[in-house]
Amino acid sequence: MNAKQPVIKRIGLFAKVADPETGAVMARIVELLRAANCDILAAKNAASLLPGSTSRPAAEIAASVDLAIVVGGDGSLLAAARALKWAPVPLVGINRGRIGFLADVRSEALHEELEPILRGDYTLERRSMLRVQVGTDTTAQFALNDVVIKGSDGSRMIEIETRVDGARFSRTRGDGLIVSTPTGSTAYALSSGGPIIAPGLDAFAIVPVSPHSLGERPVVIPAGRVISLHPLIEDDARAEATLDGQISIELTPRDTVRVSRAEPELLLVHPPGYEYFATLREKLGWGGRAPEC
Repeated sequence: MNAKQPVIKRIGLFAKVADPETGAVMARIVELLRAANCDILAAKNAASLLPGSTSRPAAEIAASVDLAIVVGGDGSLLAAARALKWAPVPLVGINRGRIGFLADVRSEALHEELEPILRGDYTLERRSMLRVQVGTDTTAQFALNDVVIKGSDGSRMIEIETRVDGARFSRTRGDGLIVSTPTGSTAYALSSGGPIIAPGLDAFAIVPVSPHSLGERPVVIPAGRVISLHPLIEDDARAEATLDGQISIELTPRDTVRVSRAEPELLLVHPPGYEYFATLREKLGWGGRAPEC
């Protein structure tokens, strides 16, 4: 979604407090927001870096802001989206991480990249997510990047039976299995040999992690399918499902993990001039030296 967007007036602030430089970046952001006459609602982690600021509950922020600004890396942006309960709040990331495919506003270029966003000069992009249900639990959880099935101790090979829309797909032996969105295709799936999928494609990737058989290869399928993953573990073994590397769910031998397309979509705000393939060239070092991880 391009062209002129509504002017932004109410801002939610989130931050990665472990970064010693975040406080200085936050101060510059607040200065810009006040100059633009924006109302600021700071989450607990951001308020701790702003003297005299009162923290606001994530539910209040989700219900009332025009934009959430997240200072950190991609992990911080994912954590903020999860804190907001995946509400349809547009998010923009101020990159304080190492690579950062989602947090693409440079902290050293706030005037050039954040100020236009506040005036409504930005691109709004929708990113598909995964809906995850485990066993008989009817409560759904959501992931933006991926769902990973692996052994809990990390040292034992695991066997996973996969079905797509109920039909037998594969039985994989290896270190684990990833179901990835296009957004997550540049995360763990990429390091496991999976393909890069442009965000606009309505597709998911099934990527084996260090498979025992050389015949096992990543497969891209339509996002409208339901993927069922059943770890074939013994009673004395343990397995887990990990969502976006942040949420871990212990699995029993009876559990099946069902993955499908989620109804909510994440709304990402990009600064003027954003272009996906330019981001890939920069972050992956295409045609030059790749950045250090």
